[in-house]
Amino acid sequence: MSRIRANKITNKIGTGAVELEKGAHLPIGMGITGAGGLNITGVITATSFSGSGANLTGIDATSIKDSGGNVKVQAQASGAVYTGIHTFNSDIDVDGHTNLDNINVAGVATFASAVNTGALTASTGTFSGNVSVGGTLTYEDVTNIDSVGLITAREGIRLADDKKIILGTGGDFEIYHDTSSRSGVRFTNPEFRLMAAGGGTGNIQFGVSNSATELSYSALMAEFKKGAECTLNFNGSPKLATSNTGITVTGTVAATAYTGDGSGLSGVSVGISTEALVKTNGQTASLDLTKDDHKVTATGTVTIDVTGGSEADSHTLRIVNSGIATVGFSTYFLFPSGGTPSLPTTSGAISIISFTVHRAGAVGVSTQLLSGASINFS
Repeated sequence: MSRIRANKITNKIGTGAVELEKGAHLPIGMGITGAGGLNITGVITATSFSGSGANLTGIDATSIKDSGGNVKVQAQASGAVYTGIHTFNSDIDVDGHTNLDNINVAGVATFASAVNTGALTASTGTFSGNVSVGGTLTYEDVTNIDSVGLITAREGIRLADDKKIILGTGGDFEIYHDTSSRSGVRFTNPEFRLMAAGGGTGNIQFGVSNSATELSYSALMAEFKKGAECTLNFNGSPKLATSNTGITVTGTVAATAYTGDGSGLSGVSVGISTEALVKTNGQTASLDLTKDDHKVTATGTVTIDVTGGSEADSHTLRIVNSGIATVGFSTYFLFPSGGTPSLPTTSGAISIISFTVHRAGAVGVSTQLLSGASINFS
């Protein structure tokens, strides 16, 4: 190996630098120094470069590219544009405005002030303050919405057909609408249902049933039909129904009092109720004190007795002799001065006696009838 040792080397005429046509090899630890410059035509390859690169040209310092030459970070006057997925292992401090088309947060993201985003995807999110959504908030594949406060739906709540609003820990109260245009409210404890019947009929039904369809008569308690009758049921049987002329009642109507015109009623007993008895010698005429007027036609010896009666009821007794007749009275009859009236015995004689029930008979208590004097109409 040959060596040239010199303090200075210039070109042949001494006016410039030496041109190394075949290049130069510098041992490890050695270098090229001097106050002048180093002009190299070609490519400089090194494991690293140090020093100021301010005067270098042809270097793109505004972008960061991947191994394929694709720009991933591009500097702009207003900031930087990031393309693709960027992973930051520590905090990101953004002082100005940041536009993000998509952000995927696998962990926890904390925002101290307002965040304006396009699509925001996160596995979980915790907000200590208010969250304001100016547009439509759409939940995808959300099973439950848990709110510790009040949820206000300014434009209402819209559910698809066959979906329910269920209230109560055990689902005790339901509001629903199905594909058959049936809407209803259902209580499950105890079982009760209010239903607007389907098919656009406008009918409303009340009843007890687990069925989601229209109530059967066995479960129906009341039904109100649009433009038609309304019915009230007992144990599935209609008892009261309205019509364009009035109401129809099936069964007995009980009331403390009735008012109005009763001329159209049938089976009603109005005025004094009467009875007529015909008795012959040795028989007893037992007056039914549920009646008001009593007629006894007597022949021979006949005794007058009574059954029933209510205190303070007033009665009239008419006695007609058919032939010779002798009429006596049971001990229930009390007459003035304790005497029994002497009635005419001749055939065709007519007598009348009025009496009032002073005491109705009971076990161990005899009936007492306060009777007036007899009047002979013979």
